Amino acid sequence: MCGRLGHRTDVCPTPEIQVCKGFATKKPPEDHRCDPKCALCGKDHPTGDKKCRKRYQVPYLLKKLKWERKRTQQRQTDGYSRQNQGQHNVEKNSTGILRLERDR
Repeated sequence: MCGRLGHRTDVCPTPEIQVCKGFATKKPPEDHRCDPKCALCGKDHPTGDKKCRKRYQVPYLLKKLKWERKRTQQRQTDGYSRQNQGQHNVEKNSTGILRLERDR
């Protein structure tokens, strides 16, 4: 399992990337000694341990990732609409719904 945020073993898009669960080391050798080190806070306990205070910040981190993805998509959409600006008329009706009409 890659160990990235939100990537469970059954749904990880990059299962070929292996990370030691206890030490957060990428591509650990078969005979490595596992001294726990949390990937969230860096302290000497396994990642996601109940005593880890950073563990409870995961929902915030997920929200931040979603916000960044949405922002990137919005920028891409804005770029597309600027490219096609002369091809469409955008009107807002009385209920606030946008309506697109192609220029002829």
